[in-house]
Amino acid sequence: MTRYLAHAGACILLAFLMLVVLPQNTWAKYEISNAQASVPVDVIPQQGPAADLRVQWDEVTMDAGESLIEYVYKWNNSGTALDGTQLNRTNGDGVVPGTLAPPFVTKAKGDFANDNFDTLWYLHVKTAYLNLTQGAGLSTDTVVGPFNFDNIAHTGTIALDTAVTGQTATTSTVNPVTLKLTATADTATVYLSNTTLRPATGVNYQSTLTHEVTSDLGQKTIYAWFKDQAGNIGTVTTLSFQLIAGKSIDPQGDLQMNTGATQTFTVLGKGATETFDWVFVTPNPADVATFSGASTDVASGVTVEAAKEGTFKVRATSKADSAVYTSGTITVVKSYTLGDVNDDTQIDAGDAILVLRYSVGLTILTSIQQSAGNVTKKANAADIDSGDAIKILRYSVGLIISFD
Repeated sequence: MTRYLAHAGACILLAFLMLVVLPQNTWAKYEISNAQASVPVDVIPQQGPAADLRVQWDEVTMDAGESLIEYVYKWNNSGTALDGTQLNRTNGDGVVPGTLAPPFVTKAKGDFANDNFDTLWYLHVKTAYLNLTQGAGLSTDTVVGPFNFDNIAHTGTIALDTAVTGQTATTSTVNPVTLKLTATADTATVYLSNTTLRPATGVNYQSTLTHEVTSDLGQKTIYAWFKDQAGNIGTVTTLSFQLIAGKSIDPQGDLQMNTGATQTFTVLGKGATETFDWVFVTPNPADVATFSGASTDVASGVTVEAAKEGTFKVRATSKADSAVYTSGTITVVKSYTLGDVNDDTQIDAGDAILVLRYSVGLTILTSIQQSAGNVTKKANAADIDSGDAIKILRYSVGLIISFD
């Protein structure tokens, strides 16, 4: 009897050593299955979790001659399956008794408090079992995850884009301003405001955005909030700068010149000693206008003479910082004498007849002819009528001495 008890004890000790110390067999058929988590898996990223993370799986059914001992598990940041040395009954994070039905493991929500968008968690689970003839064994690793929690809201940066003409790091002569933004890779939305109140809606995050500040000159502050993909919104970031008067060509906008007329162009807002080189831009025809006087290294401005019908722009390039300023489109029209509709240097009945025929649709007049015939000073020269014809006729016979 003593020998039998000693043999039985030796078998039990051997089994224990095989379970705890000796290399363990690996059986894929005893992998856990149907693992269910209390939060969505492989959602990148998400806030939380609101409660402890729980992963539950189906109880493993053992074959005859084998018995379930427990489940061993380990949490880590790798989705690669662990071998018997990396995860066994002695070096895991814990065990789940084989008698627990259904089997599950939890991880405290506080463990994820400092996780960011690029932190991934995986649960590794193996089944530990005993085969009475082969000894202890572990199933292959079942990996559950990833679980991706993001509980960190990052604050980005906001600055004026100094590559934009008229903007420096601290000033802008243009409005809306162009902004350069930086933020972490998970940033989805940015909120921009001229006040400390965050807008209800933001815009899709981009590294370059435009934003309009109030139009009055002076100190400006733009407030920015960055929201990541998980919905975390960071603290406010600010940009302060001066909106200052910018340079522009005077006269501004499009204008019209008569052939033979002259027009002086200057740069408003220029520095006291700043000079400019002037050129014609897209002249059509090429000789539509000429400079009367110097056009390079000019401080005060340039004078342009309209030579023939066509269009052009003038452009000034600063000798100080190479900044470029361009006028509106200048349209050169043929000059005319008021009342001389047929352009024969005489104001007579022939001009009156042309206007009268035009007014009843018997002839077509050019815009120059319409302007010449508009002696009653209508807002739209195309509306000239018999009233203009009569006034021209009265002028031609000396009944009036002007069209004023």
